[in-house]
Amino acid sequence: MKRRLGVSALFLAFIAVLVSACSFPGGGTGTPTPNPNGVSMQLAHAPTGTLDASWDPATTQATIKVSLVTLAPSSTHTVAIYNGHCGTPGPQVRALPQLTADDTGAGTISDQFTANVNAVPTSGWYVAVNNATGTDQYSKIVISCVDIPVALTIGSSKVTISLPITSGVGYSQYSTGQAELRLDGTTLSVNMTAVNLEPGSTHPTYLYAGSCASPGAQLFVALKPLVADGNGNASATSAVANVTQVPSGGWIIMSHRGVNLNSQIDYDPILCGNIPLKQPK
Repeated sequence: MKRRLGVSALFLAFIAVLVSACSFPGGGTGTPTPNPNGVSMQLAHAPTGTLDASWDPATTQATIKVSLVTLAPSSTHTVAIYNGHCGTPGPQVRALPQLTADDTGAGTISDQFTANVNAVPTSGWYVAVNNATGTDQYSKIVISCVDIPVALTIGSSKVTISLPITSGVGYSQYSTGQAELRLDGTTLSVNMTAVNLEPGSTHPTYLYAGSCASPGAQLFVALKPLVADGNGNASATSAVANVTQVPSGGWIIMSHRGVNLNSQIDYDPILCGNIPLKQPK
C-alpha cells in the first residue's frame, strides 16, 4: 500500500543533514559520497544473511543455520546442501527445512544431522536457497548461495564457522548498483545504475520506509524501472514530487526481479540500499 508523507519545510535541509553512515546488506558499512548537488550511495544484492555451521567429529554431528533478510514478504523457499560450490553446481546432498519469511522478508532455518564427511568432495559443499518451492525454472532460481569450506569437516576437534551470504547464482542474482539522490525544492531526483542484470529484463524499483533488513510501506509512486540492455547494464532517472519529510525509520531503494509484484517469484528483491537520514529538528 502506498503512503504519503506529511509536509514539513524542515526537510528542505535534506542533503545537509544526511550525515549518518549507510549500511548495505551483506556489504558492510559505507559512507555516502557527497557532491555539490546531492549524495551518492551503493546498492547491494539482496537477499543477504549469514550461514552458521558446525561439525563435531566426536559425534559425527553437523549443524546448519541459514538466516536471510530482504526476501519477499511471507515467501517460502526450498533450501538444500549440494556437492561442489556456488560457481560449479553439483548434485544435492541433503534437503534442508523449508524457509518461510515473515511479513518483513526475514527468515531462518536450522538443521542437525549425522554427516558422512568421507563423502565430501575436495570442492566441498554449498548451501543454496531457491526463489520458491516449485519445480519450474523460475522457482528454482538460486537467490542465495554460500560455499561451506572443506575445513569445516577436517580435523579431530569441533569446528564452528559463520559466513556472510551476499549473492545468488545466475542473472540478476549477483547484481550491484549505485544511486545518486538530489533535492531541488521539494522534488527528489534519483539517478540509478546497475550491472549484472538479466539482458533485456525489467526491474520495478521503489522507495520504501524502513531498512533493507526490515522494509516498510511503499512511499510515493514507483521510480522508473531499471531496464537492462543486452549486456545486463541499466540506468534510470526518476523525479519524485512533494518530498518534504523523512520517515523516522529511514528509507530504502529496492529493485525487484520481475514486473508482477503479486507473484513471489517476480517480487524477489535483487537490489537494496539503505538511506539512513538524520531527522531534522
